[in-house]
Amino acid sequence: MRPRAGAEQPELVTEAAPARRPRRGRQVLAFGVGALLLALVVYYAGLGQILARLEELGWRAPFVLVPYLIVNILDTTGWRRTLPGEAAKRVPFRSLYLIRMAGEAVNSLTPTAAIGGEPVKAHLLRAFGVSAPDSVASVVIPACAKACPTQSILFGDLDELQRVADARIAKLHGDGMHDAAIYNPIGTSVGGIHAFFLVRGDARAYNLPPKPEVPTALLKESWGAAAVAAGVIALASFAAFALGAKR
Repeated sequence: MRPRAGAEQPELVTEAAPARRPRRGRQVLAFGVGALLLALVVYYAGLGQILARLEELGWRAPFVLVPYLIVNILDTTGWRRTLPGEAAKRVPFRSLYLIRMAGEAVNSLTPTAAIGGEPVKAHLLRAFGVSAPDSVASVVIPACAKACPTQSILFGDLDELQRVADARIAKLHGDGMHDAAIYNPIGTSVGGIHAFFLVRGDARAYNLPPKPEVPTALLKESWGAAAVAAGVIALASFAAFALGAKR
């Protein structure tokens, strides 16, 4: 059927496909660097020794990877839980698993130990629309959970966490640790922080300021001095103008 006269025709909008060449180039470069690092590891370990161990294991060699596969799946599942709900939906589990393996490869093949691959994980998450704060937080939380003792980091409602902290402080004081205290600067212009810490002794030993202040609070005196100086300059200018007019 022909469209009626005067009817508006839908405008056909086409979007140019994004350039894939730079991304492909980065992928090839990353693959080349990874292959080179793997080759160096094999070279220093000794290819003959590696083949000898595999020959010794025989048909059982693939089963050596099963525990690592299970651990990686569980670790990826836990990492997925640290992402916000909407962000987690945008990242397929398979892709998240591969991102984790890429980060662990950087940790294993470079001298950066267990921290070099974490920024890589956060960066790769950006391709799925995960914001920088969310991606960085998602890799920091598991790293802290691995490095810190059980229940040394707690998450939840601040009021509930305050009650848990008070109970722990009471127990520590009962055990003779009278220098234990909760660092949460409520009596300053900060008005408390969203995360507080259990410390022993001087908070400055943990690089925590004893009495932190909001930067704008420190500007009050400066603004007052600037106002006084401006008033003095204005009076001096007026006096100079008046005396000059009398002459």
